[in-house]
Amino acid sequence: MSKTQFDKLKVNLWVSGTTNKEGDGGWCAHLHCCIAGKHYTKTLGGYGKDTTPTRMTLQAILHGLQTLKKDKAVIVHIYTSVANVSSGLNRNMYQWKDREWLTQKNQQPKHLDLWKQIHAKLTSKEQIIGYKVHLQNQTNSDQPHRLVAVHTSAEYLQKGKQDLYEAALV
Repeated sequence: MSKTQFDKLKVNLWVSGTTNKEGDGGWCAHLHCCIAGKHYTKTLGGYGKDTTPTRMTLQAILHGLQTLKKDKAVIVHIYTSVANVSSGLNRNMYQWKDREWLTQKNQQPKHLDLWKQIHAKLTSKEQIIGYKVHLQNQTNSDQPHRLVAVHTSAEYLQKGKQDLYEAALV
């Protein structure tokens, strides 16, 4: 496969999830691909209440995967700074599925609803023909894309608080 052919198949997905002390959260999925030297990006975001950073990160992944074109097979590179999400995507979710969605301690994993949906998307060979998860840190991350994801998730956290505040006033 040539680099041009590979580039047509490759989509990078940077994700970020954040929460504040009250449990309000925001998430961001920042997608990027480069075809024939032309860059394409899309940034998605949202928020939630009574949540965790892990759940917000999983929301970002799910929404990012759902945004991919249904009629094009792709290879997805997912970038996250949450270690348990990285290990969950690379290894644990397959073990959980083999155990009928139970952990080694015979308990359901946290955020099972999202893990099942993500697993279904990643294993659907009609759309995603391969994926790789990268655990980001300060030394190995693509800073501009990572910062867009982090900044946007924080913005959605604030937007969620504002929307909830406005709804409470009506």
